[in-house]
Amino acid sequence: MALHITEQNNIFLLQGKITSNTADDLTAYFKELRLSRGRITIDIEGVDEIDVSGLNALKHIYESGQLLNQVSITGTGCKSIYQELKGE
Repeated sequence: MALHITEQNNIFLLQGKITSNTADDLTAYFKELRLSRGRITIDIEGVDEIDVSGLNALKHIYESGQLLNQVSITGTGCKSIYQELKGE
């Protein structure tokens, strides 16, 4: 399954794979969204595969949004994703 993004009440639900094939598009999508909407929440509950490129894309989105407290990431995704995002 490719990566699908849906929105419910300003929460963006990711479903599918975040890999080198989808990472650049994901980063660009959320960059534009942050500029137009401000604060956003990304739910990674539906992510069933992530590679290093995907993790780096999420990390970039998260870190660039933290400057203005604009991005949060939720979901019961892999603990290592949260550790990487928090710099642990």
